[in-house]
Amino acid sequence: MEESKENQPGSPLVPEEPKQELSLLLPVTHDKCPVCGSARRLGQVKVDEFKKAGILPQAWPYKGMTLQAPLVDQAHPPKIIGAMVTVKVMIMVFDVCAEPECGCLYCTEFNVVDTPAQIQQQPVSPQRPGFRNFPGGNFKHN
Repeated sequence: MEESKENQPGSPLVPEEPKQELSLLLPVTHDKCPVCGSARRLGQVKVDEFKKAGILPQAWPYKGMTLQAPLVDQAHPPKIIGAMVTVKVMIMVFDVCAEPECGCLYCTEFNVVDTPAQIQQQPVSPQRPGFRNFPGGNFKHN
């Protein structure tokens, strides 16, 4: 016997289950390629070759290609204490799978950190009598 649509989730008689939000424990790290499962990363392989050849010092650290994105709402800037402010920054580290058949670019590490940032004020050129401020510099007028 076929079940009626009235007994299906989402119908007025059977409410839908609430969707759970995905919460990540940070930092998130991926040690293997999500496509082929290889642990070899192209950037790390090349850095190791340069270290072995003496081009790079053995202690030179390599994480991957790093992208940093500050999480700042321009409409509601963070509270400034002195000339310093703390900003949340999303950090994503990428590398490429070293397997010739794959070559997938993937994220090896993801994190969100609080980073101190210094506020830089725009320089103001002094207004002197007899001179006008122009974008290209100060010129004397007649």
